[in-house]
Amino acid sequence: MKRKKSLSILLVSSLAMIFFLGGSSVCVRAQELIKDPFTELSMFDSGEYLRHRGQKQVEVDLNPACEVERINTPMTPNWKPKSPPWAIGWSDITVHNPWRMTVTWEGKHEVSKYPDLIKDFWQTEAGGDIGKQIADIETLIAKRVDALIISPGSPSALVPVIEKAYDMGIPVIVFHGRVDTQKFASSIQPDEYGMGWLFGTWLGKQLNGKGEIIGFKALPGYKPAIDRWQGAIDGIGQYPGIKLLGAEFAHWSPVEARKAA
Repeated sequence: MKRKKSLSILLVSSLAMIFFLGGSSVCVRAQELIKDPFTELSMFDSGEYLRHRGQKQVEVDLNPACEVERINTPMTPNWKPKSPPWAIGWSDITVHNPWRMTVTWEGKHEVSKYPDLIKDFWQTEAGGDIGKQIADIETLIAKRVDALIISPGSPSALVPVIEKAYDMGIPVIVFHGRVDTQKFASSIQPDEYGMGWLFGTWLGKQLNGKGEIIGFKALPGYKPAIDRWQGAIDGIGQYPGIKLLGAEFAHWSPVEARKAA
């Protein structure tokens, strides 16, 4: 729960930095937000984790100087300062799982603390449909929001509409899901591969390194889920006595998972 709440606080903090601090580089240090998750897990082997990350050709810093840092380009070149109160839009690909429901609720809760700063807060949910998410973002742009939070369902499909908002001077914050463009003001991302690796390692230990398992994925083409799945596979891969019998998409739904099983 602390991790979930921290992500919501990061989101609101990112909005505040955009509105109040313009284009300067700002760093929020990890120790100011959450404890280092790796030091809290006795089963975590950082050396083994880094070895797998090296195989994935991804650089990892287990003790980063900054938890959140804005890119060093103009955040939104056509953005013009505006006095509060502001209107904020949030487009989410889906909230059909407990984690996303919690983050959505906490986002609303954080916004409610600042009635003098935020006059309107619109949240849309696309139900896993990329076409609907694009339409949702277009609707939020038409409302002339002062900032736009996007939890993308696809790295590529949303690029045109994200770049449209950016070019119009609307600061875009990409939250929990990467996009194939640099036209955004800020990006807040957990380590999906790392989480998956921890899940896989934990499962391997619980099974004492042997057994047969089946897996359930989230959404086809959803980048966070792809990275998390790969991390889980690599984590389980430390235990050659465990065999993966198959995997199906269950969209985070226990009901769908039971049917697929």
